[in-house]
This record gives sequence, C-alpha cells and structure tokens, in this order.
Amino acid sequence: MRAALAMMTRSATSVSATPPTRTSRHASSRIPSRVVRASASAPTTLVTPSGARLASRPDPTPDHKAFREAVLRSLPTGNLVYVPGGVAQTRNGIEGNARFRQEPNFLYLTGITEPGYHALFGCGADAPYVLIAPRLPKDMDVWCGAQPTCDELRKTYGADIAYYDDEWDKALHAVEALEDQTVFVPMHQKEGEEAYPARLPKDRDGLFAGLNPETTLLTKTLAKHRAIKSADEVDCLRLANQISGDAHVAAWMHCAANAGDVFEYEIEAIFAAETARHGLRHLGYPTIAGSGRNAATLHYEKNDARCFADDLVLVDAGAEFKGYTADITRTFPSGGKFEARRAAIYEAVLDVQNSSIKEMTPNTQYRLGQELAKKSTA
Repeated sequence: MRAALAMMTRSATSVSATPPTRTSRHASSRIPSRVVRASASAPTTLVTPSGARLASRPDPTPDHKAFREAVLRSLPTGNLVYVPGGVAQTRNGIEGNARFRQEPNFLYLTGITEPGYHALFGCGADAPYVLIAPRLPKDMDVWCGAQPTCDELRKTYGADIAYYDDEWDKALHAVEALEDQTVFVPMHQKEGEEAYPARLPKDRDGLFAGLNPETTLLTKTLAKHRAIKSADEVDCLRLANQISGDAHVAAWMHCAANAGDVFEYEIEAIFAAETARHGLRHLGYPTIAGSGRNAATLHYEKNDARCFADDLVLVDAGAEFKGYTADITRTFPSGGKFEARRAAIYEAVLDVQNSSIKEMTPNTQYRLGQELAKKSTA
C-alpha cells in the first residue's frame, strides 16, 4: 500500500493552483496532462451541474453474468455452490450502522451491493441461479423503503429464481438438492485470523445439514478467475485511479492555497469530498494523511495533527468504483514547494519508480518491478 518515501507522478518542485513551469530535462515527462488539466479546469469543474455531468459519463459495468458462468463451468458438474453475501455491521458492535461494503466474491458473482443476500447455484449447463434476499418486517418499509418483490429482484439482478431467506426449502428444491450432495462453499478470512469456511444456512427443515460442504475448490477457482481482469474491470480500475488522482491534486492545492497551515483531517476531507463529488462514495481503505513525523508511521490514521509550511505530508488514499479500488500514496510539501535536499531525494525515488514502470510489460513477472526498485535504491 505504501510507496517509498514519495512517489508522485509530477516533478518535485512545487504544488500550487497553477502547475509550475520546469526547465530541467524532466519538464515534459514529469507533469502529466492530467495534473495540468485538473488544476487548470478546477474552477470550471466546480460549477458544472453534477447531475448532468455524471449522468452523461459512460461508466464501465463489469459483466457479472459472464463471471459466474465462467466460474461454474470450472467446477465439477452435478454439485451445488453456495455463496453468502456480507451482513450489515454496526459502527461499534452496539449501535449505528457502518457504511456497508459487499463481500468481494459475492460481489464478483452477482453485482449486488446490499447486505443480507445469498446465492445458490447448480453446476451444469442448465443449472439455475437462485438468489435469496433478506425478508424484512413490513413495518420497516417506513424506515428503509418498500422491499422489492421476488420478481423485481430476479429482473434487477439477473437471477433465474428469487426467494426470501425464510424459503430455503424452495431454493434447495429449485437446484434439485440431494442428500449427501457436495456443495462448494468459499473460505473467509479476517485480517490476522485463520481462514474459515462460510457457514451453511440453518433452514427450518434441516435440508442444508444433509449436504456435504467442500471448502477449498471454490475459493481457488474464484481466485484464479478474479486474478485476470476483463476489459470492463480494467476500465473500472482506470476510472477509480483517474478520479482518485485528481482528488490527490485537489488536496495538494488546498494545502498550497493555505500556505501549508492546515489540519490533516482537512486533507482527508478534501480527498473524500472530491471523489464523492464524482460518484465514488466508497473509499478502498481508511485514508492516511500524515504530516511531519506522522508520515513515518506506516498505518497512521489519526489524521488530527496540524500541518505547517515546512512539513512534508504523506497521503495514502484511494476511492473505489463498483468494488474496484485505487491505491495511491504520494508525498508533497505542505507549503507548496520542496526545499533542495528533499527535492533531490524525491527526484531519486521518482526516477526509480519510472524505471520500474517501464519494465512492467506483458508477460513480465510482477515481482520484477519490486526487485529493480530495491537494486536501484541500494
């Protein structure tokens, strides 16, 4: 997640509302047109009607139907597949809902972003995709809006059949479940803990108890398929990085406009606001905005210190689009200009990064770039 000290894609001279003119040999290659465009067009962009701008943007959409069909074709026929979605979480285990983010494998197979859903598949050419939705009490309609019908769910999410989670008997009948039949389930793993298999639901008739869960093949198959991105997935990553990159620039400009005298949480807020303004409401991970000594703490997330003009500020932040996240770390001078020694170090690291990027061509081992960077900085 972290870059070595400072890896911006522009020259280590200054950060200001107007991109600086550079006379060195790196001038043409180190100030990307994106950065110039973001800075030059900032006033115009801010007054552009957001609704019209976002509605007309041709956003990419991953083909979840193609994903699940490819995964199911890779599994032995005559079996079942059960994949649970994520469940809603509270902020502190007691009260208030946290913003929900879907379990990645479930999102990959279904495209559903709401909590409490399940997917049940048969393995075979004509096997159905059965979607199971949470059934909410009717009085929750006042608080959460009307619950979609099974037919609406089926049409919206491309399922062959849809039921609620008190109708597991119907769902198992739809996939023609048999006693002792193998059901492939994914493994889940929380950070710092051992992996564990997804638990089968407890249906009222005990039908799931008669199935034989297999806990390794589905996880390996999903990992293999997700590792190779489709063109639409690449476009989702590109959009997430484009908007996240522009949000980083907006944070630099905010610091420079205030002569470096800002709080770290202002930088965090500028980044989040800029990405949300472009339709990316979720961040891929908590933002790190560390100034001065705080930048040396690898996962610093307090973001509550005051920045000063002579501080370097490290920002590690990325927004996500439809589950595909950017991950960008940059270091910049809070006051808008590097002093000479820091600029020299910055330029050296930038040279290493650019050299490594040039080596990352198709059919090249991913670790080669890391090894080259290590050798160059030794």
